[in-house]
Amino acid sequence: MFNIQTPTAGSVVFTGQGTAQFNNSLGTNNSFNVGSSTNLGVNASASSTIDYDSSASAALNLAGTSTLQQTIGTSSSAANQQAASQASAMSASTAAREFANSSTFGMEWTAAWAAEYGDTQGNGAEWEAQSRAEWQAGWENKYTENYDTSYKTAMEASTSSSSAQSATGIISGEFTTTETGSNSAALAALNNSFESGAAAAADFAVGASYNAGGDYASEAEYNAAYESAYQQAYSQAYSQAQASSARESSSTVEVGGIGVIANVNAAGTSSFTADVARNDTTSSNNGTGNGAAGASLSTSSFATQSNSTSASAFMQAFGASGAGQ
Repeated sequence: MFNIQTPTAGSVVFTGQGTAQFNNSLGTNNSFNVGSSTNLGVNASASSTIDYDSSASAALNLAGTSTLQQTIGTSSSAANQQAASQASAMSASTAAREFANSSTFGMEWTAAWAAEYGDTQGNGAEWEAQSRAEWQAGWENKYTENYDTSYKTAMEASTSSSSAQSATGIISGEFTTTETGSNSAALAALNNSFESGAAAAADFAVGASYNAGGDYASEAEYNAAYESAYQQAYSQAYSQAQASSARESSSTVEVGGIGVIANVNAAGTSSFTADVARNDTTSSNNGTGNGAAGASLSTSSFATQSNSTSASAFMQAFGASGAGQ
């Protein structure tokens, strides 16, 4: 008779006669993943039955101000600086343009401006070209004067903000696996308790001694039954104590600074067209036509953390000759 108990992976109690094979595995896995992605797509599609003529075209030309940037970890500090610089430049340019347009130069050259502020000597095409050049130089001086001041102010504010965020560029993980509970030394110390408990259980199950004329035909049969009851009780007690062992896995992940900066500005030469027209050369009154053209932009940032423990066991036992399996 075999008595096999596996209270936990890594622990097996086997009693009986014969051969046993036992394989098991125990594992802990901790991991984390971070990432960013940017996808820019341009598409055009057309479909129709014979009753319609469909067409579509898409052309996306990017302006020079377009940027696609991935930022992960400590690189976020550089991304913040670049974003701050770009934002400051755009803000300063807008403010400087408004300043120059609101000055005496106005938004564009006019004959009235030339009469009031410009060189009024002369006329004709040569005079107008010279007056326009004079206006252009004056307008640009006003623009540059205000741009430098506005850019410096905006950059100082942006740099201060990005510096406060630079510490967020951290990606780190800490994983700990510990074993707690009873160990071999503790189980050995409990051996006397296991033995006395098993003996008491066997005495209760089959009797403390052989009794002729009782439940067993011979003393040998009684001894076999007693040993079986003893081993089963002992194994059960040992197994329960072994099961108190526990595995513990903990993980801590800190992620900061990931993200995507995507500024996509279409140039004026971009075009998206779709056309669906009825085909008058057919006589059918039923049909469909579809056309589509467009551009898409998608961004994503992610941080995932996983913790898992696994255990598996397999046992196969073969009884001795003449014994049950």
